[in-house]
Amino acid sequence: MPAAAESTPRLCPHLAPALGELLRQGANIVAALPLAWSRVDLEVTLDSGPPLAKLPAQLMATTIQTWTNSDPHYPLAQGLVCPSCRHSLG
Repeated sequence: MPAAAESTPRLCPHLAPALGELLRQGANIVAALPLAWSRVDLEVTLDSGPPLAKLPAQLMATTIQTWTNSDPHYPLAQGLVCPSCRHSLG
């Protein structure tokens, strides 16, 4: 088990319910890193998860936004970001 998966990171209260649901559905945390060069302070990366459209609506707090990286130089990625707390889940 990766070290990041040994404990759940202290993700902001806006994203924590979505993280909990994804972990219950079988996703695993592969990284939880502070980012100094990004617009987010903490990025939690999962190995899998359902499409964002399949997350229950109650998990999508009004402050949460979705993001997608479709840059052909990187693998396709998507996730959630809380601009208020500067945390990301993907």
